[in-house]
Amino acid sequence: MSDYYQSFQGIVIANRPHRENDAIVKIFTEKFGKKSFFIRNSMASNSVLTNALTPLVCSVYLGHINQSGLSFLKDSDVLKSFLKIRSDPFLQAHATYYLALTDAAFEDNVPQDDFYSFLKESLIKLNSGYNADIVRLQFELFSLRLFGVAPDWNHSQISHKETADKRLNFTLNPPGVILSDEAQNMTVLPVSSKAIHLCRLLANIRPNQLGKLDINPVTVKDALKLLSVFYNDYIGLSLKSRKYLEKMSDWF
Repeated sequence: MSDYYQSFQGIVIANRPHRENDAIVKIFTEKFGKKSFFIRNSMASNSVLTNALTPLVCSVYLGHINQSGLSFLKDSDVLKSFLKIRSDPFLQAHATYYLALTDAAFEDNVPQDDFYSFLKESLIKLNSGYNADIVRLQFELFSLRLFGVAPDWNHSQISHKETADKRLNFTLNPPGVILSDEAQNMTVLPVSSKAIHLCRLLANIRPNQLGKLDINPVTVKDALKLLSVFYNDYIGLSLKSRKYLEKMSDWF
């Protein structure tokens, strides 16, 4: 194989038509980070790339990688199509939000192999039928560090005492957990101690470590509200895909 072409794994973030028959496909790759690829005659029925250009599909690609500008694909082999996600509007809304958050978090051409693995694990878990809200909550918790925010869920911001088996509150100034008996004269978010403990649990494991969790749905929703405040008010990130997902969640 010529050094001109390289093999790499990736997950399609977006496929945008270009001119009449071509496309620009954005792929989050394991080796190279986010890359945009020019695909000529992308809709041709005999193209070996057609099945691997759909958003959410995970494939091994063979292509020419340019350090700047558009790169090019020659061949592909689909690894996972995530058919359950793509056939369920609710799950698809979740996955679309994960891709949008990934797209917003990274500049192009910066390798992010650990986050790539986390995204892939999250999609596999979502596709398996696992509780979608818990997968989403864990994904948002992990993604906080991408925006320079990494709350310590295991220790109080004030006393640095361990938070396990304690009643907790959450404050945004500074962002983090405090013990409930330390909350006097502090502005805390209206979120339950159980929801904070759920965040603490999920922030310390990966999607492939998620087992059966007997969690009250109210606690999960409370934890999601905490992350919503964090992303909207503290980070200042407001994605259309997230707003749509939140509206859709109210229907169920």
